[in-house]
Amino acid sequence: MLVSVQIHQATRQAEAAAHQGRVNEVDLSLQQYALDSDLPAIYVKLQQSGLDSLDATERERVRAWELARLVRMQGQHFQHEQGFLDDTSYRDMLDNARRYVDLWDSLQLGTEDHAFIQAVRRPR
Repeated sequence: MLVSVQIHQATRQAEAAAHQGRVNEVDLSLQQYALDSDLPAIYVKLQQSGLDSLDATERERVRAWELARLVRMQGQHFQHEQGFLDDTSYRDMLDNARRYVDLWDSLQLGTEDHAFIQAVRRPR
């Protein structure tokens, strides 16, 4: 019985640590975006005029930012598969990822995690 309680407590601690890690990642990325002197303007340009309107430097900045976003979301997908991300948070992440998957394709951002991309492309 004691071992069962300890395993349950360890699992809950791991879930809490995973959740806090996600919160910290998102918080840090939003702070970086907000404090960046160029990135918000580049995204406005992207939204208003499309990917072809960006110069090579702007395109590379968007590519790097989106790659980081893709990797973060893949991490959340993995955490969900391992049972450390609740279904509601997972669905929210997938909904968010669906907003970016066409841009990822345009930027030719590939991933080895085919299950993640399939989940993103699966209709809601």
